[in-house]
Amino acid sequence: VSKTAYPVNPVKTPLKNYNHKGDFTVMTIGTGCPDTIVGRSGPCTMVQYKGKYFLVDIGAGTTFRIVEAGIPLGSIDNIFITHMHTDHTDGYIKFMIESWGQGRRETDIYGVEGVEALHNIIPTVFSEDIRYRMGKTRTTDGISTKVNITELKGDNTFEVDGVKVSTTPTIHAVYNLAYRFDADGKSIVVSGDTSYNKNLIRLSRDADVFVVDVGRVVNRSYLGPGSMNMPGGKGSSSQSAPLIPAIYMPAEVKNKSHGTLEDVAYMAKKANVKKTVLTHYPPFEVDEEATLRQFKRLYDGEVVLGQDQLEIQP
Repeated sequence: VSKTAYPVNPVKTPLKNYNHKGDFTVMTIGTGCPDTIVGRSGPCTMVQYKGKYFLVDIGAGTTFRIVEAGIPLGSIDNIFITHMHTDHTDGYIKFMIESWGQGRRETDIYGVEGVEALHNIIPTVFSEDIRYRMGKTRTTDGISTKVNITELKGDNTFEVDGVKVSTTPTIHAVYNLAYRFDADGKSIVVSGDTSYNKNLIRLSRDADVFVVDVGRVVNRSYLGPGSMNMPGGKGSSSQSAPLIPAIYMPAEVKNKSHGTLEDVAYMAKKANVKKTVLTHYPPFEVDEEATLRQFKRLYDGEVVLGQDQLEIQP
């Protein structure tokens, strides 16, 4: 089967300027996972406060999605890395080089151990490339110099560009930090990758927006929480969903990569968050209706199915 190639001049052109929905918003730039999925870029979430940007993770395709949205790359100078998995960091070098070329001159980078080593790939491996591009930038500020890297561990609280930032470790296959952003009496939490854990519930207490690793969303082979089968059949459909035990009590499991959909709903409920935004979808088609129905069995707040470039206002 033949496929028509993309045209020499693509039909879609980027917006000139993006008009944000408010002074404090969050955008799910990329909602994918380690697998390459058409229509989903790698994991990336961007908080915006009065024109200042806070980029959380930089998965593959991040730069493309930001440019498509009409947001100037050179205006993004605060970066946060949740954990050192490739799907959350493999767009880092492209973003750093290109945003530097477009005017970013000083950057604050926060993240787990390994972030500094990741950044040092650029001046170490791409020193010739930097010299070449200095013909345009005329400075190494923002790529080799004036790059402030802070590796974090545990619970932290600090201020960046008028926003209070708080962190806590969650449970994942590798060390992961979740971030909370507070400004003007509103709050946005970005989980990174996580399974059920009490730290995230504590960090997210009463948050306005909870952007969270979706867990095991519903598709045709879904069997419900844990290994429980739904009565009378296999999996779910848009007409039904697996039952949840009368008392659903998730447990922390060391080094567990991801929780179930029910674990995520339970954390959202326990934290009393107002709006939950699901992201980091597994590599299959999501049964949206059944997913929402199942989630709402445990959580009565607003649920948003994240999409690439979707902006949400607290």
